[in-house]
Amino acid sequence: MAFAGGRHICPIYSVRLARKTRCGEEEGSSGVRRTTMLSGAHVEFRAWLENNGMRIPKHLEVRRCPSAGNGLFTTKAIEAGETVVDVPSNLILTGPKSRQSLVGQHLVKMKAPPRTIMHLWLIAERHVHDSFFGPYLRSLPTTYSDPMWWDDEDRALLSGTNMFSAVQTREREIEEELEQYAVPLSGMHPDVFPSELCTRAHLLWARSTLTSRGFPARLVPAGDGYIPPGERDVGCLIPFADYFNHSAPGPSTCQEWVVTDRSVAFRGVDGFHAAVGDQVFTNYGAKSNEEFLLGYGFTIPDNSADHVTVALSAPPDTFYLTRLGIPPGLVHALRRRAMTDRERYVFDGDATRPINDENEAAVHDALRDMFRRSLSKLGPTPAKAGSTKAANARHYRSGQVDILETCLGQVAEAPAGDILYAVDLGDVMTADGVLQSWPTLRMIDGLDDIAVLTVAMTRAIADSSSAWSSISCETLPVSWTDAQLAALGPGHSPARRAIDAAREDVHDLYGQLFPMLSDQVPDEFPPDVFTVDRFVQAAALVDAHSIQVPGVAATLVVPMPALPVHAATNPTARFVVDADRQRLHLCRIRSGDQVTARLGRSLSNTDLLVSFGQVLPCNPFDAIDVGVECDDLPGVGHALTLANGIPDRLQQAYDVGTLARIIETVSSIANGDPACDSLSARQRRLVQAYHDALRAVVDEARAALRLSTSYD
Repeated sequence: MAFAGGRHICPIYSVRLARKTRCGEEEGSSGVRRTTMLSGAHVEFRAWLENNGMRIPKHLEVRRCPSAGNGLFTTKAIEAGETVVDVPSNLILTGPKSRQSLVGQHLVKMKAPPRTIMHLWLIAERHVHDSFFGPYLRSLPTTYSDPMWWDDEDRALLSGTNMFSAVQTREREIEEELEQYAVPLSGMHPDVFPSELCTRAHLLWARSTLTSRGFPARLVPAGDGYIPPGERDVGCLIPFADYFNHSAPGPSTCQEWVVTDRSVAFRGVDGFHAAVGDQVFTNYGAKSNEEFLLGYGFTIPDNSADHVTVALSAPPDTFYLTRLGIPPGLVHALRRRAMTDRERYVFDGDATRPINDENEAAVHDALRDMFRRSLSKLGPTPAKAGSTKAANARHYRSGQVDILETCLGQVAEAPAGDILYAVDLGDVMTADGVLQSWPTLRMIDGLDDIAVLTVAMTRAIADSSSAWSSISCETLPVSWTDAQLAALGPGHSPARRAIDAAREDVHDLYGQLFPMLSDQVPDEFPPDVFTVDRFVQAAALVDAHSIQVPGVAATLVVPMPALPVHAATNPTARFVVDADRQRLHLCRIRSGDQVTARLGRSLSNTDLLVSFGQVLPCNPFDAIDVGVECDDLPGVGHALTLANGIPDRLQQAYDVGTLARIIETVSSIANGDPACDSLSARQRRLVQAYHDALRAVVDEARAALRLSTSYD
């Protein structure tokens, strides 16, 4: 929206069937809106305009529109550059004038918001007999057509939409204005704001009047005083100019607003021409149907400016989906939100480009789930025919659906190929499923999902008829003996520290539950089943067989002999739930010699080893924690990485000599003994692969250090 030299050019956008009114309504059998204006009030208003300096244009008259309400029609031709309407500044109702009023002065002392001050001032001015703005305010409609005035049956037409929530929010805001400001003001100053004005109906009228008839604050004359940025959403009311109805830019649409200390004038720009008998319009701006319906009580079919509002919990928190698709800012924000701690550690701050394949996949899943949830929440449009409200609800809802489906199409899943594995969801372990089938666990306070799953897995692996009883823990180091763990390196090596921490958590959980449960409910928790060794084994299996599936909130523990090999990039398969939500499938999504799937985010080889009993050669996310916390990322440790050897944060934290000592210390503790006699052949291969991966990270760090010293 351009502004130069006091001239405001209205925004231009193209819509179909775009001529609408901002009037109060009384809906007759034809559905046509009629302004609820008494002729006596209209005469009083006209006299007030003339008595206070406004020359009512001879080339205009107020009359019924062909479609609805009142509008401004020409009695002689008007050309570009001619003033269509010119309203003196003393007749304009502004935020500064509301604060300077007697009502406003009291409310300022009560620290009322600017919009609340405006609302209560409008109410007082309307009802005080000799108030200056009374003739204008009493000429306005007594009811409006926005959803705040709809009954419960009509509001049900908006169920599942952002609009429905917005109406509820505005209802709460009206109650707050009433209880926190109107009632106390009346109690302290009944001569200024009588108690009979303290009603929801009056506040609703004031809110809808300001919303539907208001103009932007930039039209407030400079003589009224400076308007701080936080108060500019209040806007202003411009008597007589609010007869203008809305239209897309056209020959008879005023698109230039000229503000001076004396007045606000509305003119047509180049190409403007209104013949005798034409209705003259202004343009309310490129607004969505949500804004039109909530603010003015109408919608525009196939509105090209329509959007769906998406709110995130962290700034920048509001984005607008359109028929053009997903705004880049939303993708950038989700990239940041989807980052793991390790990604934050190596992140260079630019989310305008993909961070990595895993992060991009997480953003893709988040967008797809967001759009599907919104579409599911919208559901079908409630059936109610024959009313303007129903038509507006249909236009609004159909626009929302169209936009969401357009955006969903941009993140549609690649078609699933061959089904490589399938299992009934009833055979997949979830915390909710366990709690439903085992009521006793629901009675135990403080059990999180992992605790519930571990207890259930302990019972399952002790049952010879269970699929879990035959699944091996051979490659899961959490269940290894101390002699086997020694092959991974000394106790302060990366893998040993991670395994010891995991074991400590499992033993702590076991100590909180047993032998208490076995003593109190021995039939359900027999002590010979719920042993500490079996509990540790169960915890390892839960960790190693847990997956997250897009569109499913719960962690799924899958009874496969082993999960597919982890792929940091370009997996060949993915887990999906079928359309009937009855079965879990592992489906091929691209060709490859090996079946691979993404088992987690930013998994180093230490993470893979401890959780899944796997090691991934050339893992782009491999890292070795050096045991020192990063100052600017609490809870995240400094690390050497395969991707860049010495990350910038680590390089900036220490001098070259210290970095060299860190690298050599890590190198010395990263060595183990793959030839340990207590290891099986599979375990030996796993340990060897792990040490090879660690040495690759150390070599990369040494190379990075040599490079940095050569530059020095």
